[in-house]
Amino acid sequence: MSENTVSQTVSVLDLICKDRYASAIDHKRQRNDLSSQAKMWIVRRDDYREMSIEASKKGKEAKIERDECNAKVKELKALRDEWHAKAAALKETDDKEGYQAAREQGNKIHEEMAQISEKGRIAHQQMQSYFEESNVARQLSDAAHKKYLECRKASNDQHTAYVDSLKSIEEIKEDPFKLQ
Repeated sequence: MSENTVSQTVSVLDLICKDRYASAIDHKRQRNDLSSQAKMWIVRRDDYREMSIEASKKGKEAKIERDECNAKVKELKALRDEWHAKAAALKETDDKEGYQAAREQGNKIHEEMAQISEKGRIAHQQMQSYFEESNVARQLSDAAHKKYLECRKASNDQHTAYVDSLKSIEEIKEDPFKLQ
């Protein structure tokens, strides 16, 4: 081989190595960008997951409050019905004072029952709202996790391409005649 041919071969090999090195650097940059995106998606996923857990916790608290109100309403309804039954029985005996007192007691209990019932209705609406909020946050968390996995896989693929590019440069340097 002439000196000129060796010089041209070395020059071509240098160009090939420079090209592969530039490719390796590009893969490394893309890998780093994708890793940064993956980290951002992890933060979002964790934030959404925390929001979901917190909303679910508040929903469970509202459910307990609603159930307590419903139990109290059921108890008061039975008591109110007892007083109205007493009032009806007293009406038959012409005991107007007894009838009026029993009727007023039944009405008083009914008013309390209506207030507690309203409180239970509000707690029920809050419970539904919190559970819906929890579901939406969970769906967002799942979507963010999916994006994280996509970025992580793409980052891993870029890392593999980066390492392969560096290996090919070393192989060329070791044996320039095995050029791939």
